[in-house]
Amino acid sequence: MTIGDRIKQIRGSESREKFAVLTGISKNTLVNYEKCNSSPDAAYLNRLLEMFPDLSPKWLLVGDEIMKYHLDDALLESVIETIEEQLQVIGKTATPRQKAQLIIAMYDLSCENEKHVIDKKTVLRLVRLATAA
Repeated sequence: MTIGDRIKQIRGSESREKFAVLTGISKNTLVNYEKCNSSPDAAYLNRLLEMFPDLSPKWLLVGDEIMKYHLDDALLESVIETIEEQLQVIGKTATPRQKAQLIIAMYDLSCENEKHVIDKKTVLRLVRLATAA
C-alpha cells in the first residue's frame, strides 16, 4: 500500500474537494498525493496526524501496524490485571518485555472477541509461554 493509498483510506468517503479544504491543500495536490505523482511533505503528514490523533504515525509513513489505534482503557486495565493474576497463580515473574508482549497479545485477542473476554485457560497458556525460559 502506498502513501497515496493510505491518504485515500484516511479520506474515506469524503469528497476530494472537501478533504483538501479540510486538510489545507488544493484538490490537485490531493489528487497528486493519492496517485503518487508527488509525495506529501512533513508538514502535511504532521497536519494529518494532528487532525486524526488516533492515526498510527508508523502506519501513515510506512504502512506498518494498524491504521488507527484507540485503546479501550477499561479493557487494557482488565488485561493487565488478568496477566498479573495469572503470573501469581503460576508463581512466576515476567520481564517488562514479556509483560508488554503479553499485554499486546491479550489486548488484540480481546478486541477480536465480540465480548472482549478471553477464557482463563488461554490466558494461562499465554502467560506460561511468555515466561518459559
